[in-house]
Amino acid sequence: MSTELPREVTEKLSTWKVGQIKNPEEYGGVSKKGLLGRRLIALLLWPAGLIVGFKMKGSESEVKSYQGKEIIFVSIIAMIASILYATI
Repeated sequence: MSTELPREVTEKLSTWKVGQIKNPEEYGGVSKKGLLGRRLIALLLWPAGLIVGFKMKGSESEVKSYQGKEIIFVSIIAMIASILYATI
């Protein structure tokens, strides 16, 4: 795998746009179905989502690292929502 990513991929390397990369597994990331599964885990079981997210963020692949940041963000939103729900 080459260390240089195509321009179309580097333009989408952000926490908000990483899900728009076509065939992310070609660039060292997780497939779209795999990422969707991890998002669901992060929403339903936010502690597990945080663990998975930090593990992905530590990856050498830039794409996988940004995917991990997205999972961490989703987990934090789920954590805040569950805390707010529990206090009501």
